[in-house]
Amino acid sequence: MQTFRSPKAPRILRALRSYLLYLPICCLTLCWPGSGAPVEAQEPATSPAAREGSPSPGEAVPSLEASLAQLNHTLERIVELLEAQADVQQLDVGMKRLDLLSGRLERSERELRGLQATRSSQEAERIRLEENLTRARRLVETGDDDSSEEERQSYFRELDRQLVRVRTEIADLEGQIARLENEITGLRSDLRGWQDFVDRRLGGL
Repeated sequence: MQTFRSPKAPRILRALRSYLLYLPICCLTLCWPGSGAPVEAQEPATSPAAREGSPSPGEAVPSLEASLAQLNHTLERIVELLEAQADVQQLDVGMKRLDLLSGRLERSERELRGLQATRSSQEAERIRLEENLTRARRLVETGDDDSSEEERQSYFRELDRQLVRVRTEIADLEGQIARLENEITGLRSDLRGWQDFVDRRLGGL
């Protein structure tokens, strides 16, 4: 069974998951006391009056954490939506694959039945020719055949020619039937695999 691969969604999901894994590290790096450059080096020169009205670094941390938490929640929701969309896309691919395989299986089984019917007909023809040949030889052996030697030989040659043709056709039919039976076995196996795939996707929606 072939594996479904979405062309875009997996790359987006992998990128978002990597970002979600990296986001807590960013939060810890930004919020950890004493991380990064010294506060004195990061703060611009301001007057004492301006500094009195500004929030202290400790007071700004909860706002940053809340923003990062909201961003994390939003990205997680995006990942969930993309995963749901990927499941629907995979279900659509599975249903189309089931339809394709069902059509191929139906055509192959119909062709197999036709070949089997032809083989049965050819087998009956082979039996008839062999019986005619046996009967003609018995008549020659018992002396009940009043035809000339030339006529008998011509008749035997024609029966032999027809028997060779029928036996060749039967052997060719046997090969086609064996090939189709193997193909049908593979199609049924693929069909069961894709049916299980679709059932799992339906169960996950």
